[in-house]
Amino acid sequence: MPIFLKRAYEKAVPEDGKRILVERLWPRGLRKENAKIDEWLKELAPSAGLRKWYVHDPAKWNQFKIRYRKELEGKEGALSSLAKESMQNNITFVFGSKEEKLNSAAVLKEFIEKLVENTGFNRDRKRESYVQNGQEGSPIRNEARDVGVDPPKADHIRKLKS
Repeated sequence: MPIFLKRAYEKAVPEDGKRILVERLWPRGLRKENAKIDEWLKELAPSAGLRKWYVHDPAKWNQFKIRYRKELEGKEGALSSLAKESMQNNITFVFGSKEEKLNSAAVLKEFIEKLVENTGFNRDRKRESYVQNGQEGSPIRNEARDVGVDPPKADHIRKLKS
């Protein structure tokens, strides 16, 4: 299923599916009861320092994406949940920025889509077999075992891909 992006000030429609606010701060002037937000994932938003550094300066966009992806790397649990949910239902990342293309929600969407593609979230049975067999690890590390790559090397390969 697709992940949609929508400004918080735009009207919600049924096709949005689950509406997830992906901002650290609540959008200015928007009443919570009018926002139709199903979930607020502050922890997946860019840090305050990164947000203040970027200030939606297009010249900083490429560096912002790199820094934000680095911040997302330590949040595998929440990212995995979002990736799984995006495979089953429509979800919409809601953001407050006036900038509709160069914003953190666009980076998060791209990150989740690559996670789904690269880690094989569409191969649920294979991942579930690791849990049933008592093997632990991230989906990337588990996928590495499937193809015979040493898991630490798989982490290195993942960093090269991103």
